[in-house]
Amino acid sequence: MLPTPKDQHEEKAIEDIKRYGLHIINVLEENELPNFSYSAGLWHTYQRPEVIIFGLKRELSIWILNEIGRRIGEEKEDFSAGQYYEGFLEGFECTFVEVPKHKYRDHVGWDLWLYGASDFPLIQCVWPSTEGHFPWDTEASDWFRGWQPVLSGPATH
Repeated sequence: MLPTPKDQHEEKAIEDIKRYGLHIINVLEENELPNFSYSAGLWHTYQRPEVIIFGLKRELSIWILNEIGRRIGEEKEDFSAGQYYEGFLEGFECTFVEVPKHKYRDHVGWDLWLYGASDFPLIQCVWPSTEGHFPWDTEASDWFRGWQPVLSGPATH
């Protein structure tokens, strides 16, 4: 059950979830934290984990999250932590990692509002550098690791 909206922003989120299956929240870069985007509504609509993605341009993050929603809704695809998937970044696979609940409050406040608690799964979409390295790879630069913080342990390939 969706919460009763109290303002125009909450109304827009509920409308998007009903219409598209998800709403996307974009958070601007602040202090040491890079920009990030995340979904709200995937768990409600499809019983699939919400998704967060760090460090990409806003438009690309929005496209990826919408594509995840489309693939879940139309193709019944299930994105699982530790698996690698094509079709988000040309020439590269992305993977997903589970986000521990104690990280929710700092990153996905709208999801906490939407569900009224942290009783929903959240996965992070992790993308490789242009050299094909993930943040946990020893070859990844410190800058890349900082621009895409991994909210849980690394996946294995």
